[in-house]
Amino acid sequence: MINKLSLVLLVLMIISCGDEEKPVNPEASTKTSKNDVLAQIELFSDSLISLNKALYAQNDKLEKNARIALKSKISVVRQQLININLSYVSKFPNDTMAPYCLKNVQGIYDQIQAYQKSVSFMDSILINYPDFIFYSEVLEEKAGTLDYFISPRDTAIIRDAYEKVLAYPNLSKSKIKIYNERLSNLDKVFIN
Repeated sequence: MINKLSLVLLVLMIISCGDEEKPVNPEASTKTSKNDVLAQIELFSDSLISLNKALYAQNDKLEKNARIALKSKISVVRQQLININLSYVSKFPNDTMAPYCLKNVQGIYDQIQAYQKSVSFMDSILINYPDFIFYSEVLEEKAGTLDYFISPRDTAIIRDAYEKVLAYPNLSKSKIKIYNERLSNLDKVFIN
């Protein structure tokens, strides 16, 4: 398994280093196609998944230094994935994939329990991409994150988030009931 990890990391290093030869046309080097960036996003995403699987599958079997090394690799690939997603949004802000890239970054921060950053990226989606197909899900996730994971709790902000969810058209009756009940019990704190 360590050989496989070494191979994956070697491939990543080779890909990230690129060719030694520079293109003759300087404009060609500054222009990156959408497909190139999306391919990089997929590569880093797959690498992060593979490394996380390796960590969870072997966590108890790894020696302390090997575990630290693997967690460090995961951290580096995670940051590269964040950077490449943000690069896409920066280069192609009006593209339909841009909100998905922000959602990827938001999900990474949520996964590592950096909830303030997660909420910031949800806000970016809600402000800049009101036609995003998963807009209502982002609204709901933001309300839940503010309610359950952000400390200290600000009930005014949480209330506002739930009211925005309830104002969203086509919300199911069951969700309306759940969110109205939650609004009536905002003073109650859940223990994590």
